[in-house]
Amino acid sequence: MAELKRRYRILFIHPGPVPPSRTEQRNLLFHLSRISHGDVVTTRWAGEEDGTLIPSSGRFQVLGDFRYHAMIRGLAPSFLRPLRTFAYFSAKGMLLSLARARYDAIVTYGPFIPSIAGLVVSRLTGVPLIIDVPGHPTKGYRYSSDKGSRLRAWAAEWLVPAVLRRADVLKLLYSTQLDGLQGSVWPASVVFHDFVPLSIIERAVESRDASGHGDYLLFLGSPWFLKGVDVLIRAFNTISEKFPSVSLMVVGHCPDRTPFEVLAANNPRITFREGVPHAEAMHLMTGCRAFVLPSRTEGMGRVLLEAMAARKPIVATRVDGIPTYIEDGENGLLFDPENADDLAAKLESLLGDDDLAARLALEGFRRVFERYSEERYIEHFERMLGDLVDRQPVGAPR
Repeated sequence: MAELKRRYRILFIHPGPVPPSRTEQRNLLFHLSRISHGDVVTTRWAGEEDGTLIPSSGRFQVLGDFRYHAMIRGLAPSFLRPLRTFAYFSAKGMLLSLARARYDAIVTYGPFIPSIAGLVVSRLTGVPLIIDVPGHPTKGYRYSSDKGSRLRAWAAEWLVPAVLRRADVLKLLYSTQLDGLQGSVWPASVVFHDFVPLSIIERAVESRDASGHGDYLLFLGSPWFLKGVDVLIRAFNTISEKFPSVSLMVVGHCPDRTPFEVLAANNPRITFREGVPHAEAMHLMTGCRAFVLPSRTEGMGRVLLEAMAARKPIVATRVDGIPTYIEDGENGLLFDPENADDLAAKLESLLGDDDLAARLALEGFRRVFERYSEERYIEHFERMLGDLVDRQPVGAPR
């Protein structure tokens, strides 16, 4: 008789507050249910409607083989919210750990409150901790104009290394992700992509009428300064007279568009749109001529994988994790960070050479499903869990 495949029991602690998708193909928990089960502890906004809510309890949802527990984010003073969230994550994690069978692993997202709470639960229960690090842990603060950014940057400089060093495994997006942090002795790490539901995009591309494609460059994301929208506008202004049929569409949430509107004031072919639901964003993606991601810092860029799945040529910044996923001249074009002239040159090359654009798009499509599909993510995740469990001392409770 064939040996039954092991299914791991996991406690996820996630910052929230975005509610989970009810579409199985888009929700990682449904995919992970093939190899694991357990609980998710997070936060969510008050007043959300969700058809998967269990009427009998009203406290959690069942998503695949995971129970989804969420603290409602209230109107507490901003300085108290982190403490309240930490208390909820820690207490709920402990209660779940004591109420049922022991977890094989605790998986937290980001090096801040979820991971600090996960560290507490891990130390009290003996369950190993995996910290999923979504990008460079401190670099983004350099580009924030928020009044508290300097204080958060100072705190992160000593807090982040202290937390990461105490994990059992670090899940990274690229091999040099921790370069520049204080300290050099890190736990074991694994490097693989984030989960992105690429198969949905592939089906959308196959069902769309090719004649509906527009002649526009597309940017999707926020915050705009961190993502380099100002660099993109300057670059597009440089080349727009050479390509009078091509426009630029910038889509995403931006509290103050004024600086970007000033940059684009004399160019009627630059349009700005508020953030849109994922389905509409992918509709825009499948219709664009090329996708551009001019970020100042970027762990991976989920939109890059989505653009590849949509068979679109890509121009992106040669920064952080992007070169791990985009190889210059093979499945996209890379330009130097914050260099509008270099970006303009790459856009001109792409727009002026249809054969180059087609070749980059085709290679991107091939690579993304070969290396970064949902199946590949589950394979990497299962291997990470298996290696972690196998390293636990003999005799440790399971």
